[in-house]
Amino acid sequence: MRLGRKWWSHRRSALPASRCQLCSVELRDDACCALVADPGVVDRDDPSLNGRRLLTACSPQHLAELTAAATPRTR
Repeated sequence: MRLGRKWWSHRRSALPASRCQLCSVELRDDACCALVADPGVVDRDDPSLNGRRLLTACSPQHLAELTAAATPRTR
């Protein structure tokens, strides 16, 4: 039995979200974005984006919080 594609296979990691990923406010033209390391991300269309995830926020403060939470901590 062959299963169809998984639901996440159609997601594009390089496309910005339409809402802030911290507070879920709908984004305007002045949204902030950043690429962070995420070993779980695989982009089937652009291998140069493998291991990177795009964060989208409504303000620089929310982007800083998201980036701090996404940054791997070293001991």
